Amino acid sequence: MDLASSVAEAQAALAPRLEACDVHVEGPDGAAPPVEADRSATVRIVTNLLDNALKFSPDGSVITIDVRDEDPLVAVEVCDDGPGIAAQDLDRVFERFYKAEHSRADDGAGLGLAIVKHLVQAHGGTVAARNEDGRGAAMTVRLPKRFVGPEPRVPA
Repeated sequence: MDLASSVAEAQAALAPRLEACDVHVEGPDGAAPPVEADRSATVRIVTNLLDNALKFSPDGSVITIDVRDEDPLVAVEVCDDGPGIAAQDLDRVFERFYKAEHSRADDGAGLGLAIVKHLVQAHGGTVAARNEDGRGAAMTVRLPKRFVGPEPRVPA
């Protein structure tokens, strides 16, 4: 499956909120290398990453989504213009119920990025968070083009 189509579906699902906040999404450009993955899982992964970026993006800003070939992997990176992530929180943002100090006012449960991690790992991939110089946070998911192992067990 083409991850660019999962990105498009996630953008469509969040379009009303993006528009209400005047936040624009740039990328990805064109088709992405195919991956062996569950389509509903990849849509959920990208939706959660985009939703998280939107929560921390100021009105009128830009969220960038990049899908790139890192053979034998395909990377999806979502970068926002928010405040970034405190150094002590970078290794914990994918934990269940964990909320960084600057997000405590948010009414989320702290599950979105944990769900991303679970789904990505079920497909044999990895997740990472970092701060992007001159921007905000960058969340990167890497999925293998070919899944090697038992069938991914993805919750419905």
